Amino acid sequence: MSDALYRHWVMLQSIPRFPRKTTVQKLNETLEVNGFETTDRTIQRDLIKLSSIFPLVSDDRDKPFGWSWEKNAPMFDLPAMDTHTALTFHLSEKFLAQIMPPGISKTIQPHFKLAESVLDAMPGKKLKQWRDKIRVLSRTQQLLSPNIDDHIINLTYQALLEGKQFNATYQTRNGEEQHYRVSPRGLVIRDQVTYLVVTLWNYKDIKQLLLHRMSNIELLEDKVKKLSFNLDDYINSGEFDFVEQEKIIQLKMRIENHVVRHLLETPLSEDQTVKSINEEMSMLSAGVKNTQQLRWWLLALGEGIEILQPTSLRKEMISVIRAMSEKYKL
Repeated sequence: MSDALYRHWVMLQSIPRFPRKTTVQKLNETLEVNGFETTDRTIQRDLIKLSSIFPLVSDDRDKPFGWSWEKNAPMFDLPAMDTHTALTFHLSEKFLAQIMPPGISKTIQPHFKLAESVLDAMPGKKLKQWRDKIRVLSRTQQLLSPNIDDHIINLTYQALLEGKQFNATYQTRNGEEQHYRVSPRGLVIRDQVTYLVVTLWNYKDIKQLLLHRMSNIELLEDKVKKLSFNLDDYINSGEFDFVEQEKIIQLKMRIENHVVRHLLETPLSEDQTVKSINEEMSMLSAGVKNTQQLRWWLLALGEGIEILQPTSLRKEMISVIRAMSEKYKL
């Protein structure tokens, strides 16, 4: 491969898709890292030449001027995407559509479109037909994703990836607007809601911000200050599960056999035990996280269970059921 061809290849790989853009100066820095010594003038001349072949656009509406791939430009995949990779992308799209806000999944739409074109061009029918034989379903009530502006998604992702702070307006639960200086620490997608895990200003305590409540984001050059923080440890501590004061409880309950069957295949915990009482009932015991999610799940099982221990949880369920009974009393 000639030096010029390789240089052009590196440049094309370094140009983002619209609305993001990169400058001639940043491209020069990238080329220098890859061992190419050139000038801004040469890079500008190369970009003009490449834009006559590839769907590249120059944005000179405001400084810094920059270059992007067109928003709907097709993917150029080298080496070409094979059929198994294409099928994997297709299945990923089916799954991601259920857990990601539309604005986020849009960023990888070009890969999905390329996968579709690869599968559509196949001479055989087996893999084409397989697409129609696989679906991803959820047991929970499906909610619509909140609307998130593409600009907000792009800037928060950029801030997270580059480790930069940003200013933002945030709407609190009661509708008030607050202005924050944000240091992003992680991103968590739960059901259809996207949470940005952050620290604010110069404080070290970890907060959660809902991405769809953000507006007026201004990306800063200031780097996020280092902090002893691990996203997995934070999640495992129960910060997304509304954990009660007693974090782990030993759940013991009578459960109807037609309900317990799926818990034999997908246990509540590694220490779960199930003992048969009679043809209709079994006794289940398991150490579980003491969360609001647990309570919602138990209530969903309705008359199929009777909670015995812990006593505090049994009393809590009795109180909830009595209140529900009063509301539905004829």
